[in-house]
Amino acid sequence: MANDVAGGVFTPFWQDLPFADIHKAITPDILRQLYQGIFKHLVGWCQSIVGEKKLDQRIQSLPFGNGLRHFKNGISNLSQISGSEQKNMAKILLGCLVSVMATPGIKAMKALLDFIYLAQYPTHNNETLGYLRTALKEFHDNKSYFVNVKCREHLNLPKLHSLSHYIESIELFGTTDNYNTEMFERLHIDFAKHGWRATNQWDEFPQMIHWLCRQEKITFFNMVIQLRTTKPQSTGSQIPSLSQPLRAIAKRPDYPRQAITHIETLHNAPHFSFHLKKYLNTFLDPSPLRQRALETAALPITHLDVYNMFRFHRVALHDEIEGEKDIVRAMPKSAKLPNGRFDTVVVMTTDEAESHGLAGA
Repeated sequence: MANDVAGGVFTPFWQDLPFADIHKAITPDILRQLYQGIFKHLVGWCQSIVGEKKLDQRIQSLPFGNGLRHFKNGISNLSQISGSEQKNMAKILLGCLVSVMATPGIKAMKALLDFIYLAQYPTHNNETLGYLRTALKEFHDNKSYFVNVKCREHLNLPKLHSLSHYIESIELFGTTDNYNTEMFERLHIDFAKHGWRATNQWDEFPQMIHWLCRQEKITFFNMVIQLRTTKPQSTGSQIPSLSQPLRAIAKRPDYPRQAITHIETLHNAPHFSFHLKKYLNTFLDPSPLRQRALETAALPITHLDVYNMFRFHRVALHDEIEGEKDIVRAMPKSAKLPNGRFDTVVVMTTDEAESHGLAGA
């Protein structure tokens, strides 16, 4: 810069192009602008207002929850925070601020978090874009709180200004997943990191290219197997992926051959024997007499293998870089978990069940 080597472009190539608007070349970026930008600022403001130690204590004391990461050491000591860690922090941050931050600050935080999640919708219409406008307006109505408490001298931040262009960009170029750099960050793992690890780290480029070609051939071969062995139920139905099973469980149980009476006590399942009898009875003749005899009937087994968790992949509502997966945990009582951990699972039992309610579940 001292020698004016990169001092600026004085005659840009697009200056005389009739339909060029260079400002529209800068599209929104969920990863860099929202999570690594806006949300990173939010965390810093919260630590300044509440205090790093107190915020860490609140995060550490959060109960376990399905789909939530438990930061057992807090977040103040984290370095080189990844995008996935930012997303996990965004899920819990607002709940940790209740009663320790004033109402205007809570409203501003909620509005920005709403904006972050709304901006990632896979489809948009006038109604959802209206939600974006409302969330942005609510933030601007309450943002003065951060200046009043002196955690910021001003809010003239370029990434904060970029939020005002999100709605226009979505209207012009479609949803934000069309131009989000997170996709390319993820592909870097598949195409570069995994490829490099598959080599002997000497003259690696030809080896990486050869490895990638083999991976593509394996993928195409799996697709051919799917097409030839899976019979679609109807025209246009999607063929399930072979790469990820619907449910996955460990090869070996965490607690082999546990007595059923021990399971009822340690796992807080006092009626386990009765419901196990009821389940086994569904494989037999469902007569009223057999149902009434359940309470007095003896189980044919006395011991069972116990697993702490299982994983299942949810059916994606839209194309995703990685399939979403949930972990259901049933952890017994221990010194670290005096009450254990038992996740609640809602199971849909009929085709009439609604995804947004419990009817039919």
